[in-house]
Amino acid sequence: MFIGIDVRHEFADDWHRFVNTTADNTELKLSISKDMLPFFAANKNVEASELSISATKKDAADRNGIPFNSGQTLAGDKTQPKNINLFIATIPDLNTDITETNDLNYSIQMVKMDAIALESMFVMVKYRLTHL
Repeated sequence: MFIGIDVRHEFADDWHRFVNTTADNTELKLSISKDMLPFFAANKNVEASELSISATKKDAADRNGIPFNSGQTLAGDKTQPKNINLFIATIPDLNTDITETNDLNYSIQMVKMDAIALESMFVMVKYRLTHL
């Protein structure tokens, strides 16, 4: 199962600080709680196994990858049409339980120049359910 999160809208205040920073480096802290999941997950154990981050840039012609978290890159697909500028990274092997008291916490760190170039960001969390 998957849940998609529009970071710009679901974490609006954090997103605003992230892309409007005055510091040289910026950090976006995401805390994905169980109440963000569909209702049918309420009485189940939830294990997040993978996180995918997708981002778009304000400048559609800018095809350069977006480095983040010291060594990871949101990579673009050079075969995409020129008017599409989607950059994607996958973080596998999360193996994190999401409970009423334990959120999935993930931080995205990048330099100011890369953050202010972003137009939007989406996070896709892959998870599985088991009975309590």
